[in-house]
Amino acid sequence: MRSTRSKSLALMGVALAAWAMVAPASATAQGNGHRGPPSGRDIAEKAKATKLDASQATTANVQGKRVTVTPADAGQLKSHSDMREGQVLGQLDTEVAGDETGLPAGKYNLYAVEQDDGLHVYAESGGQVVGEGLRATKHSDRSSRGNKPEITEPGWCISIWIFSFCW
Repeated sequence: MRSTRSKSLALMGVALAAWAMVAPASATAQGNGHRGPPSGRDIAEKAKATKLDASQATTANVQGKRVTVTPADAGQLKSHSDMREGQVLGQLDTEVAGDETGLPAGKYNLYAVEQDDGLHVYAESGGQVVGEGLRATKHSDRSSRGNKPEITEPGWCISIWIFSFCW
């Protein structure tokens, strides 16, 4: 009887080990948070479904060139608690490359997501993640100033809704 019990315990141990290896992958697949960067294709698909608010667009002159940020409609922006699922913040159209990241001039969808190691903001174009913002942070709700983005230098940084990040 002892050998049958030992075999059962061994099988249970193998089953638990197999579950432990599969559980994190299935949790990520179910959308419970990103372990790594989202795919550019996923960001592009979400951007297609996101309505932008052109009335809140901001344009700044950075290094003698134009940088425009058009935010997502305020009704589509999620709370802090939903950031593990990620969201499109808006669209960046820049004539100047990022000072610190080397993000090329161009038009990008801006996407924020809370990952295991903190907040990340990505720039996507043509189904490809082209760059990642630096020093991405969340702030308390800034809805009192509206949904109009702010663009500041040096290193040109963007504040949009409750997020700030630099390029």
